[in-house]
Amino acid sequence: MLLHSNSRLTFGKYQGMNLGLIYLLSPSYINWILEETRCCIGDIEFLKSLKVINKFGNNGHLAHYADIDAEEFKENWSRKVDFEDVKFSGYENFFFSDLALNKNKENLIWFLV
Repeated sequence: MLLHSNSRLTFGKYQGMNLGLIYLLSPSYINWILEETRCCIGDIEFLKSLKVINKFGNNGHLAHYADIDAEEFKENWSRKVDFEDVKFSGYENFFFSDLALNKNKENLIWFLV
């Protein structure tokens, strides 16, 4: 599945939410999508250029397992905040794993043919 920063996820615990906003708040989840699914992000270079808010910091992976982040996003972020309004609000760097970047590149080839 080809995704972009303005795509709404059609699967998972963030279904219906904007990929770019999820990236800003919980970038490790987007990294996980790239590593563990056949999804790819067409404008990943744009996402890589953004600083993130990273709401859950280094404990993001723990929040994923408990669904704490999904509940908070749905209640406090998804209906009240638009990615276009906050995309330049981040303050820390995030680096996708090599595995995520390589799988994104491999999967993206299928959409460029």
